[in-house]
Amino acid sequence: MSTPQENPSLNAELQRLAQSHVELAASRFGLNLDFSEESLRQTDEVIARHQADGQSLEDTLITHGAYVGETLRRRLGGVWVQDERGVALLEAIGGTDLKASPFSWVQSRLADGTAEALASRFSSLKQQLPATTSTPKPAMRLNIKRPATAAAAGAETSAEDMKTLTRSPLLVFMLVAAADGKVDKKEMEGFQKVVMQVMATATPLLRDAMSRLLPQLDEHLQALRNVDPVEELERLTAILDSQHPQEARQFKEDLMGVAVQIAESSGGFLGFGSKISKDEKAAIAGIGVVLGLISEDE
Repeated sequence: MSTPQENPSLNAELQRLAQSHVELAASRFGLNLDFSEESLRQTDEVIARHQADGQSLEDTLITHGAYVGETLRRRLGGVWVQDERGVALLEAIGGTDLKASPFSWVQSRLADGTAEALASRFSSLKQQLPATTSTPKPAMRLNIKRPATAAAAGAETSAEDMKTLTRSPLLVFMLVAAADGKVDKKEMEGFQKVVMQVMATATPLLRDAMSRLLPQLDEHLQALRNVDPVEELERLTAILDSQHPQEARQFKEDLMGVAVQIAESSGGFLGFGSKISKDEKAAIAGIGVVLGLISEDE
């Protein structure tokens, strides 16, 4: 089977939309969604309750579909792609030929109370996977050309390594925001908002880094002015791969999400063509290559 190539920008946008749904579900329905199979059952219960009351949840279709798809991807594996209409689909689920259309699932569920429940669809899909592919494997989901690691796995995190981890969101911000030749006050304020949003679902390692970064933001910003950003990003990749292999991939994907959110001038579902400049796209792609999320041959 030919595994489709991942699109980091598409991934980041869908993760952003999924996180928006997590926040919406908490504020509007009192749910604590955690991208688990159980959370889909909770969502089904909310949909059923509102349908019984004659209420529509169509306004949640886009974020809802992204959440369901991200739950599939995180629990079973898969690659986000877009069809000829631009609709996001999941392919290569569990490293197999299985595909799913989370947005169609949600659309049917919201429109028809008798449609198959989201949790049932998830369970049915999971049962079709061989036992050996029920847990997503990074190697199956992306053809990664990884930078060489500088230390053996399990090495302790030094003070300097901790600084690199702490500054990583700011480093990504500088690479993207400075793609147009300047970093202004509005962009800095936007960066802090992005960090606060990402912290809600970031890995424990990245969440800890962000919590240390924000109180000393100016100090870290000044320190990075004398650092080669590409070399620092390479150093970060080596630290993650060697010392934090279990969290490395999600940490990197979250950083890519930060990069895309910084570059976006406004919302718009999958509207990258008119929202991100050519220089910013190049900067994001470069970050993806150094982090090992994009092959240099792409």
